[in-house]
Amino acid sequence: MAVQVTVEEAGKRTKISLEKGQSILDALTKQGIYVSAACGGKGRCGKCKIQVTEGMLPVTKGDAQKLSEEELASGIRLSCLAFPGEDCKIRLLAQQDENFDVLSKEVESPMTAESGYGIAVDIGTTTLAMVLVGLDSKKILKSYSAGNRQRAYGADVISRIQASNDGKKEELKRCIREDLQKGVRSLTSMGNLKPEQIKKITIGGNTTMGHLLMGFSCKNLGVYPFIPVNISTITGSFEEILGKMEGAPACPVILLPGISTY
Repeated sequence: MAVQVTVEEAGKRTKISLEKGQSILDALTKQGIYVSAACGGKGRCGKCKIQVTEGMLPVTKGDAQKLSEEELASGIRLSCLAFPGEDCKIRLLAQQDENFDVLSKEVESPMTAESGYGIAVDIGTTTLAMVLVGLDSKKILKSYSAGNRQRAYGADVISRIQASNDGKKEELKRCIREDLQKGVRSLTSMGNLKPEQIKKITIGGNTTMGHLLMGFSCKNLGVYPFIPVNISTITGSFEEILGKMEGAPACPVILLPGISTY
């Protein structure tokens, strides 16, 4: 039977079910609760802390290496190494990615009447940057930036490649697509635009970010001779590249070509 874990955070309680062999970190991420795990859940960074408030979680070797005796005594554990054998309650101590501050130059120009608008996207390993552009004026009218929640699977491309190869490919794809959909909604709402006014969306990013967005296999990205699945220009519908979204623009979405494997 699945173990039930009650997550306490900011006065709210959320219940999650853990399958056999699933860590608390994995269960949190599947629930849409993204916490910082720079090492990709390997127990090396010591950032994904939780505190057991009811029940018991044994101290692992990784806990003992990364946490102080005082922390261990107060029930603090690393969620990536926590595999509860019984129901328990925990409190989140790790920084959540939705609270991650992105430092960027915000652009707010007066909206101009255009024959159409485009959205340009940069998928960074850590952050996302998106701008709304007038296709006649060529001016950036609005900007949007946010943390890339894939950081919950590791801080660098190697960690993300490993996470994808370890069975989290679909989770990584869903995560980045949800982030980009949120940005599209934000930019169009800031400009009071209708979906049909968006005529084109272009996306740039390194090869790993492109593979994760498209749901391509990363098995050959991290091993010699480092062969990508596809680094040519990819053009598709909104749903094909960014997933299903209510009120999505019916415009082409273009993933720009990669230069090499990295």
